Amino acid sequence: MQKFKFIFCLCLILPASMTVAAAAEPPFFNATYKLYSRGLEIALMKRSLHSQGMNGYTYISVTDTVGIVALFHKDHIVEQSQWKIINNQIYPQSYSYLRSGGKKPRKINIDFDWDKKIINNVVNERQRQMPLQEGILDKLLYQYALMRDLDNNMSDVTYEVTDGGKMKKYHFIKMDEELIQTPLGP
Repeated sequence: MQKFKFIFCLCLILPASMTVAAAAEPPFFNATYKLYSRGLEIALMKRSLHSQGMNGYTYISVTDTVGIVALFHKDHIVEQSQWKIINNQIYPQSYSYLRSGGKKPRKINIDFDWDKKIINNVVNERQRQMPLQEGILDKLLYQYALMRDLDNNMSDVTYEVTDGGKMKKYHFIKMDEELIQTPLGP
């Protein structure tokens, strides 16, 4: 399971090698990842980043269990983050997470009301409000922020992330770079 977590985390930051200019719009992409554990393919993840116009963007992640794992756990996870970039600052607009098909379905909807400075969370029909301040990100958007910050040579970053009605701090330190071999080359 540790190997699965490592591979999953690696997939989250792989698009960081894409060029993101500090004041330009993010590069749009579609990526597909196969997740393996002990040599067996266990999940397929598809991610995309695209424009919504007027400085608005959508980042989508869809993950499905596959292979023998899918016989026992038919998980289907869809995450979506919509945000804007204004004066090079990221402003989340909405986030949704839906896990279905497995033993524990979960539904999360988060709206960021910048006029009222309130985060509206709905987790499995339970509602909660939290104060909203600049710099807060959602669970998918911080991954984009990490890609952007790594590309801008930032080596020590902290993000405040709203997660199911709670605030969490995620701290990353760039330790070193390492060239790895893949079936497609280094």
